[in-house]
Amino acid sequence: MRPLGWVRTGYGLALIALLGPSTRLLARRPVGDAGRMVVRVLGLREAAQSLVSAPRPTAAVLRVGAGLDTLHAVTMLALATPSSTWRRPALGSAVVAATFAVQALGDAQRLPPTTGASLRPIAGTAAGLLDRLLDLRDRCALTVLHAAPPVVDGARTHRGGVR
Repeated sequence: MRPLGWVRTGYGLALIALLGPSTRLLARRPVGDAGRMVVRVLGLREAAQSLVSAPRPTAAVLRVGAGLDTLHAVTMLALATPSSTWRRPALGSAVVAATFAVQALGDAQRLPPTTGASLRPIAGTAAGLLDRLLDLRDRCALTVLHAAPPVVDGARTHRGGVR
């Protein structure tokens, strides 16, 4: 796992494990049950995304992750606008998510689209199972990226050609 992956994992786990102190630090006031649940879910998302992206990262997986981080940043900016209670933590979360998105897109430029994970029979080994899981992860990421081809001049394009 790269250093930023460890930072993301630690950040997510800190939001979960240190829920009370982290919400008081971010919001600077006591936070209700709903606010604590939102922080817990966001921490879980950060940790899960880190663990999914960490083993043999690929361009496709990092691009999907960057999309999720961008969506997170945009929703945090939308939350910060009307809410004086959540403005500071939402802006902080938006900055963190945008940083992760930029880093992921930069890393994706240097990586292959998929791992090329072997599809050898599992034969009871953890390595074979990991290969299958990574292949499934990569195929899911590619499906998400290519699910809706861009619309150009009213015609759908697919891999550079008009369908």
